[in-house]
Amino acid sequence: MPAPGKCKDKSKGRGTSVPEYDRVILRKTSSVAGLKDAPETTLWRRHESGPQSIHVWAPEIRYLDGGWYIYYVAGDKDSVWDIRPYILRCTGQNPMEDSWVEEGMTQAADDDDFPFHAFSLDGTVFENKGERYYVWAEKPE
Repeated sequence: MPAPGKCKDKSKGRGTSVPEYDRVILRKTSSVAGLKDAPETTLWRRHESGPQSIHVWAPEIRYLDGGWYIYYVAGDKDSVWDIRPYILRCTGQNPMEDSWVEEGMTQAADDDDFPFHAFSLDGTVFENKGERYYVWAEKPE
């Protein structure tokens, strides 16, 4: 998982899901107040079935290790509360225009059997004293 980084782009951007919970969008503007009127770009749409086919929400865009990533959650329409965290990666340096690819579900550390087997959401990444972390909410089975 990439570590948090800094972006030189001074514009503001927000990744967000939409009321239909079926896609991830991004808006770009020079101020937070301008977000409500900024045009939106759809970066990714839910799958028709299986994992990532319902309940798309909580996307968080980050510029990490020289690239753009979005951490988000999605469920399975055949088991609607099987919500898990996933990662999208931008193929270039322009998140509004370049394509995005699925990197898959967030994976647990090799020595940790607990994470991501139950309802898991709202993850974020951060770095502290040179160590990388991913934190999230999870309801144990």
